[in-house]
Amino acid sequence: MSSSCSVFRGALEQALASRSELSLLAFHAHLADCADCRTLLEEERALDLLLAQWPKPAFDDARIGQLLLRLARERTQEREHVLLDGLLDRAGAVTAPAGLAQRVLAGLASERSRPSPVRRVLRAWQPLAAAAALVLSLLLWRPWGSAGKPIPQAPPSELLSMLDLLESLELLQGSELDLLLSELPDDELELLQYSDGESSGNGGEAPRSNG
Repeated sequence: MSSSCSVFRGALEQALASRSELSLLAFHAHLADCADCRTLLEEERALDLLLAQWPKPAFDDARIGQLLLRLARERTQEREHVLLDGLLDRAGAVTAPAGLAQRVLAGLASERSRPSPVRRVLRAWQPLAAAAALVLSLLLWRPWGSAGKPIPQAPPSELLSMLDLLESLELLQGSELDLLLSELPDDELELLQYSDGESSGNGGEAPRSNG
């Protein structure tokens, strides 16, 4: 059944429900191309005429033939429904396999506990945050032996920007961090993942200077 057939048969059902004149549907454009829908309309008009003339209907031979075809089709559909209901009754109730819920929950738990790339990137930034905090403390609090050297009024702006970024990354959790990193360009995200791999390869330790 095409979409045009569905549209026409929907209009036919509405006309039957509202007891409208079925003859108005005879001018439907779809009927010019679809013989099945023309036959269906004639059968419905014959049945509608029978109900209107009940209990003493007066039909010609053509109308009687259309009515018999309509009733035969209705009986066939009812028989198909009865057969389908019988098959469903014999099939019995469908039961889920034993332990299915536990297996699904176990799979979800293992998937949830697996570290995501975003969390690995965050762990790679933690040593850098500690190192930056140490450098800032050395800039703000110099030893007493270097009293002759001027103390800077404020740390460099680049260092403050780095600390703000690291602090914001540490404060972000879960979906907020995922959303932040999803907005990064691909090259920057690959750089963060590369830094994560380097930190994992070095055991999480910062490289020592020769001095």
